[in-house]
Amino acid sequence: MTPARKPAPPAVPLSTLLAGWVDAASASTVTVGGLCNDSRRVRPGDLFLAVPGQRTSGTRHLDQAIAAGAVAALVDASLTPPAAASVPLFTVANLRALQGPVAARFYGEPSGALKVIGITGTNGKTSVSHFLAQCLPRCAILGTEGNGFPGQLEPATHTTPDPLALQGWLAQFRDAGAQHVAMEVSSHALHQQRTAGVQFDTAVFTNLGHDHLDYHRDLDDYAAAKANLFASPQLRAAVLNADDPVSERMAAALTPGARVLRYGLRQGDLRGRCQARPGGLLIDLDGDFGQARLASPLLGEFNLYNLLATLGTLLVANVAFADAVERLSTLPSVPGRMQTLRVPGAPLVVVDYAHNPPALESVLTALRAHLPRDGRLWCVFGCGGDRDPGKRGMMGEVAARLADAVFVTDDNPRS
Repeated sequence: MTPARKPAPPAVPLSTLLAGWVDAASASTVTVGGLCNDSRRVRPGDLFLAVPGQRTSGTRHLDQAIAAGAVAALVDASLTPPAAASVPLFTVANLRALQGPVAARFYGEPSGALKVIGITGTNGKTSVSHFLAQCLPRCAILGTEGNGFPGQLEPATHTTPDPLALQGWLAQFRDAGAQHVAMEVSSHALHQQRTAGVQFDTAVFTNLGHDHLDYHRDLDDYAAAKANLFASPQLRAAVLNADDPVSERMAAALTPGARVLRYGLRQGDLRGRCQARPGGLLIDLDGDFGQARLASPLLGEFNLYNLLATLGTLLVANVAFADAVERLSTLPSVPGRMQTLRVPGAPLVVVDYAHNPPALESVLTALRAHLPRDGRLWCVFGCGGDRDPGKRGMMGEVAARLADAVFVTDDNPRS
């Protein structure tokens, strides 16, 4: 599904929009009413951005974009523009990285008016973003489950939107009175520089596990992509999982002066321990901010990590410790994230997105802890088609070891 384009602001002079990147004085009378990098979706008045693609390049579609009404085109320097065109063409190096800053300028630098919280990590991004949206005032969400305000999410095609759409969303949130945005930031998005132009206030690192190795060369390359978020120059604070040694790589990427809060079960500025109970988790918190006991309806020790990440983010946002703990106590589960479905007289059904070996192991281990003494644990899972075949055997081993019965099914075969 192709996402809807966000409403555009008033037309901007092309020379103003591109100032500092290219000299557009020769097109001083041209104004831009929108931005587009897909020739099939160009509208009259758009600036077309011709970006190199994996399968095709933007210059191959220039004629289509111009015929649809593009008033000018910005072309990546690695591409060969046509010798002549009916609209102004400008060449720039590394247009992929420049898309976000151009869009940010076009929409009036929307992230500068918001407290944007970027959450990255293999697991926990969706839960933490939804928890934050329920704990912070006027907090919008950008992520896997959709984009918008809680209870009003529009479906998303990517965890982190395309850079043009991303800036459009941020502008829409700003104009709707948002104060905060909790954004899931994927490694793909960071590697593809989709978040360039976003002024992040806080970055959260949850963990790093075996995932997306069909895209990244290895775990080191995967971690390097994650670290890009923490190198954001405007970043004010970082919240790091101290129990994951990769977090120190994130800390090393920070600019001097950024505040760092570490959380964990065994170490950190903020620590937590939990007991699994039939109704959820009983959590004891301690650390530099004080001590507290928290009863949560959530299941699983990994949700303790998600709650600690959320609590740490609230604390660096200057929410008082006691107030932050109270906000966490009523948080419900996130759909597809250890989501419970209860029917009288039937087994408890739990739906979780666990799609890699560490996540599946965490889910099954957590559920085993909540079982009654004579309870049985059945696992139904599949692995996405045309993606990372290396994890399939590992997930099968995890399921066979930790569940009493295993059912392997299709999961988005793709081809």
